[in-house]
Amino acid sequence: MSETMGKLCGEGFIFFSRANRLISHELKNVLAIISETLGLLDELVALWEKGRTLEPGKLQGLTSSILEDVTRANGIIRSMNRLAHSVDEFVTETDVAEVLGLALELSRLDSASKRINMYLETAGEAVISTCPFFLHGLLFRIMHYAMRRGGPEREIRISLETEGGGCTISFGGIAPVGGGEFPTGREQSLAEALSARITMDVASGTLRVVLPRALGRSPLRSLSTQV
Repeated sequence: MSETMGKLCGEGFIFFSRANRLISHELKNVLAIISETLGLLDELVALWEKGRTLEPGKLQGLTSSILEDVTRANGIIRSMNRLAHSVDEFVTETDVAEVLGLALELSRLDSASKRINMYLETAGEAVISTCPFFLHGLLFRIMHYAMRRGGPEREIRISLETEGGGCTISFGGIAPVGGGEFPTGREQSLAEALSARITMDVASGTLRVVLPRALGRSPLRSLSTQV
């Protein structure tokens, strides 16, 4: 395996590990809330056994809370499964809006997301031939950066536009910073593997990712024939 492919696979492991940490941490939080709610139910039952009257509204509120948390946990697990399936076919026809939506869901599990509003403002239809797993990784790293560079409005506006068979993903609302800080070599290597281009307009606070209709001369093409 070439040095380039080794680095790309290493980036893939780093991304998958970070995503799993966020997912497992969030699931642990949900289980802790459910456990706490069940503890309150136990206390109510204990009081009932001592002759206290149980209030139906109180019980209903607690059970509804548990059901909401179970639904939330199921949503997190569905996101985890969708990410796992992104390597079913290494290079394939990919719905960019779907990948973007999942990357956004995962990024919202990051604690930094509580300090900024990051949302999908517009999303056109864009289907390209690419590697969905590494596209997830690139968008996740960009969102990680954007959440920590939110401007005065404290919001990051994401848009997806199609053009010439490919598409452009824009992240607006990033605070102006000195040049050279982003993208780093790690993002650039992922972008090159995806035949993509990253630009940063410091004046407008807009970062753009331009994706082609299909991979060009990318090392991912050779790897896709081996998996």
